[in-house]
Amino acid sequence: ERVCEIHYTQAEQLLAAGDTDGALAEFALAGNYQDAPERIQAIHYARAEELLAAGDNDGAATAFEAAGDYEDAPERAQAIRFAPAEAMEAAGNLGAAAILYGQLGDYPGARERSFALWEQVADRDTISSSFHTVAVGTDGTVLAIGDNTFGQCIVDNWSDIVAVSAGAYNTVGLKSDGTVVAAGRNGDGQSNAANWTDIVAVSAGVFHTVGLKSDGTVVAVGNNDDGQCDVKGWTNIVAVSAGEHHTVGLKSDGTVLAVGSNYYDGCEVADWTDIVAVSAGYYRTVGVKSDGTVVAVGYKDEEQRGVKNWTDIVTVSAGTRYTVGLKSDGTVVAVGDNEYGQCDVESWTDIVAVSAGYEHTVGLKSDGTVVAVGNNDEGRCDVSTWSDILVRP
Repeated sequence: ERVCEIHYTQAEQLLAAGDTDGALAEFALAGNYQDAPERIQAIHYARAEELLAAGDNDGAATAFEAAGDYEDAPERAQAIRFAPAEAMEAAGNLGAAAILYGQLGDYPGARERSFALWEQVADRDTISSSFHTVAVGTDGTVLAIGDNTFGQCIVDNWSDIVAVSAGAYNTVGLKSDGTVVAAGRNGDGQSNAANWTDIVAVSAGVFHTVGLKSDGTVVAVGNNDDGQCDVKGWTNIVAVSAGEHHTVGLKSDGTVLAVGSNYYDGCEVADWTDIVAVSAGYYRTVGVKSDGTVVAVGYKDEEQRGVKNWTDIVTVSAGTRYTVGLKSDGTVVAVGDNEYGQCDVESWTDIVAVSAGYEHTVGLKSDGTVVAVGNNDEGRCDVSTWSDILVRP
């Protein structure tokens, strides 16, 4: 105790002399002697206010955090940490705000705020198609029908699912806690997503799978022969789409990134701006602009010319050799290969989501039912009895 007393006395002397760093060290050596712990907190708190007054917000937040539960230090620290994200949120840029909250990681309250915003802005499909069709029910379970060669339709035991993506031979599901489940082919490791966390959106391609994290970064697994999984350097991403052999990411500023095979120039998106939705298909990329028009690059020039005449589009889905667009009035347009009638969607109404598969198209209606047209091999279009499918707000 005498030793602690000496350190405490030295701390007071150093503090009186203006040596706060020395005082902190001596108070720490004093342990729990008298009010040494509280004096340490008080010094950090005072330093935080000085740094804040000097405009060093990051330093101030760190000092308030070091002050622990002293007075209103936790609230002051959180207010500073959250300020950039709150400014973005107030300005209506919810995607950027979600990313900023996500970048705070385990900071108290950050993950909850991030996930709440991602729930509003993330491109989370509750219906998806390829050679099979999958959909999320309002109870968080998943329905699947169609090709099941690799077990991609064995999803009966899934629960707490908020989004799904049908790859060519696998199915990926996003759980409400930000983890991921997968079923089906894993020959290229495209289903190895069990260790992913903080995921807010998923997209399954042919041989690879992509996940968007709450901090705006991207993860990918599977075949990388064409560099389609080279997404580690991506930041500020708000949407992802895995195509045949390439991956596309939409940034919060409306620009687009693409990696992977550039066959047919399907990755030539560097000059795109004002994009609000993207979809990667068979060696091509399609994007929706903020004015409801559509841009496209890659395979099938005639199809690209077709989508460039579209207006009032809110989202698109690029299938194998055709593209489907959802209009703001709930109707649907399609252009491209129609060998199996996969583009015969002109009579559809009250549609809130669409998915273009390999040779069939599915649409989710506002009442939670599903419609489908196109190739019905393996029963992939037999969805007329489906109901209570999750409709995103």
